[in-house]
Amino acid sequence: MFRNIAAGAALASLAAAAAEADVTPRQVWEDWIAAAEADAASYGTGSVEEDGGRLVVTDLAMTLLTEKGGYALTVDEVVFAQNGDGTVSVTMSPGYVVTLTGETEDGTATEARLRIDHPELEMIVSGDEAERRHAYAAPELTITLLEATEGGEPVDLAGALTLSDVAGTYDVNDGAAPRDSSLIAARAEARMSGDDPEGDGTFELDLVIDDVRADNLTAFFEGEMTEESLALQDGAARSGMLRFGPLSYTLATEGGEAGAATIAGTSRSGELTASLSEEGLRYGAVNRDSALTLSGDRIPFPQLRMSMAETAATLAMPVLPSDEAQRFDAEVRLLDLKLDESLWSMIDPAGILPRDPATLVVDVTGEAVLDRNLLQASESVPEIEALDIEELRLSLAGAELVGKGAMEFRDGSTAAMPQPVGTLDLRLTGGLALIERLVQMGLIPQEQAMGARMMISMFSRPGPGQDELLSTIRFTEDGQVLVNDQRIQ
Repeated sequence: MFRNIAAGAALASLAAAAAEADVTPRQVWEDWIAAAEADAASYGTGSVEEDGGRLVVTDLAMTLLTEKGGYALTVDEVVFAQNGDGTVSVTMSPGYVVTLTGETEDGTATEARLRIDHPELEMIVSGDEAERRHAYAAPELTITLLEATEGGEPVDLAGALTLSDVAGTYDVNDGAAPRDSSLIAARAEARMSGDDPEGDGTFELDLVIDDVRADNLTAFFEGEMTEESLALQDGAARSGMLRFGPLSYTLATEGGEAGAATIAGTSRSGELTASLSEEGLRYGAVNRDSALTLSGDRIPFPQLRMSMAETAATLAMPVLPSDEAQRFDAEVRLLDLKLDESLWSMIDPAGILPRDPATLVVDVTGEAVLDRNLLQASESVPEIEALDIEELRLSLAGAELVGKGAMEFRDGSTAAMPQPVGTLDLRLTGGLALIERLVQMGLIPQEQAMGARMMISMFSRPGPGQDELLSTIRFTEDGQVLVNDQRIQ
């Protein structure tokens, strides 16, 4: 949304920088027009008057319409004023309405009217013709949903987002393509309520995030980007980051199949990252020291609480086709999951199971051949040639399974899937004790437990520690599968 507003009415996420060359009000206004045209937007004005270092635009209207949707807005007045240091100050009406149009996945038309308020917004534009830096700061910026429709019918939905103590940077190259931007806000507060889109109940969401920072870097090759693959091959790159401090939220629902329910959560900090370049596509997310509380009609106790020290995930994959294998990696980390004693007391009232925090870590890397552009092909499945399990770790209820391995995949003459060749090493500690505890709790019959012990003894060997079992699984070139040198295939 901010990107479109910036292109249309120059209300992008902007912030301050020193001027490298004088810039005039007329040049800034022409940059805004160029940015709108670069986004294929049309514009109109009531008047454009220039007098003594000031350029005043009234009734500035911006419109962008595409097959999938667009936006329209009108700003009553925008004033560009020359400063003595070669920069330009920009002030505008403290608020205006934006209309956004679009469609759902099934093609149903949607429309939303938003009001944007930014009293006391201060904006400074500096830089030369090749690169302009827009600078802004505002004590508060609020976006309020006025109304929404779907298929021409009103949608029961209300909401508002408020950013406090906002500042940032927004650089524009040659009056059009954005290169570098940043945004910081001391606090972001959001509230939304209305009908549940997935059912027949209602919902209410409250969200508060402190210490918000967002950075987006974009570099384009010179010339028009018509194909994403061509842009990447010519050095285009995109990256973005959202970092935040303490976070809290509450989601309450009423009616519907689930009845009344409330979800409340907190987090100490977190970060989202994304990048796209000729080297590939990468996503990352991390959330630290989070806590979750659930309550509702269908929960058999007053509240369910859980916490986690860290939740993280990364994914990196190639994008451009190549005859050579390219690296990929993926990781999931769920560290120190703790359940509230109320849930433990329901599962294990006698306290037989250890209450140790649970952890899951899966970290894999590898190489794959991509025969087509991942961004353009509707079905593009990489051909995996190598897979390394850097870390596998699962700890739960006093038991822990860890593993590490490396495999290559080769095309077999008769195999429907590529044949793996390599080794996987596994170590299980506390596994037999966990089986005994589950028998004590009555969750596993003694007969099934005996069968489980027999299977474990067949495919493992004793380790040096107490209740420690080891397994080495080998996949051979001739298609055999060996567990501790015992052939099972």
